[in-house]
Amino acid sequence: MSPTLFNVYRELIMRKAFENWQDGFDFSGEKLAGLRYADDVVPIASSEALLQQLVDRVGQPCAELG
Repeated sequence: MSPTLFNVYRELIMRKAFENWQDGFDFSGEKLAGLRYADDVVPIASSEALLQQLVDRVGQPCAELG
């Protein structure tokens, strides 16, 4: 898989996972729920339980897209 195709899939997965997600870090009046750098993603949540929910939300589109 080329790096470009990988980035397209990663972005699609992250958009689906963060859709309607309200938790995260407040940054300049907006909620930041994940940091992306190169091929890494760092999910951000206010509690361990919410972090697990976010990881599960990332797993759903991953399973759908294969």
